[in-house]
Amino acid sequence: SLPLVHAVVTYFFLTDARRRRASLAYLRPVHAHPLGREVLTRRPGLGEGFRHYRSFGLAIVDRLAIWFGRDGGFAFTTHGLEQVDRLAEQGRGALLLGSHLGSFDALRLLAKRAGSVVNVLMFTANAARINQVLRELAPEMEAHVIQVDPGSVTSVFTIRERLWGGEHVAILADRIEAGERDRALAIPLLGSPVRLPQAPVLLAGLLGCPLVSVVALREGAGRYEVFVDVLAER
Repeated sequence: SLPLVHAVVTYFFLTDARRRRASLAYLRPVHAHPLGREVLTRRPGLGEGFRHYRSFGLAIVDRLAIWFGRDGGFAFTTHGLEQVDRLAEQGRGALLLGSHLGSFDALRLLAKRAGSVVNVLMFTANAARINQVLRELAPEMEAHVIQVDPGSVTSVFTIRERLWGGEHVAILADRIEAGERDRALAIPLLGSPVRLPQAPVLLAGLLGCPLVSVVALREGAGRYEVFVDVLAER
């Protein structure tokens, strides 16, 4: 499948100038940071942009492998996972904060191996097509998707039920939905302000549950490094 991935990535890289510019707009501030220069040793150009595209393509292949149940070849290096294990021993579910950096699917696979359950919050406005794919490829995974309608409180009771049952609930904490634009804060990141939603923290406060940051980074073929930090016990 690797040649096919390269072909698809090359097509989108060559035909999408706007996203090529967006890639460089991200990579250049990373390179400007002292830690970033340890990895990006030269000022990012087209080569680094292509590798950025390629990393997305390979992550999608991993997602499909997990959805199809071909997940036996995945390996994880973890940092801080014992903090979540401790919550599991107490029968406590946590609100897991993820982002577009890393893989939610790798996180769910890790939780499955550890005997835990991770439910994913998905806004209904974004979920219709994804849910159709889940139903066709992996109907058992759809059972752990909580659809959120911003105009309804029903999902809050579902989230509370899952947390009280000792299951975890994961949410992308770097996405501002249309109805939440007035509940966002500007946070400095890589030299520029980035607006992040307050909703995940407010939800954890409302439910009185632990708040945990989890990032699963792809290190290579089938290899992920996972970083876990408990931001608040309650």
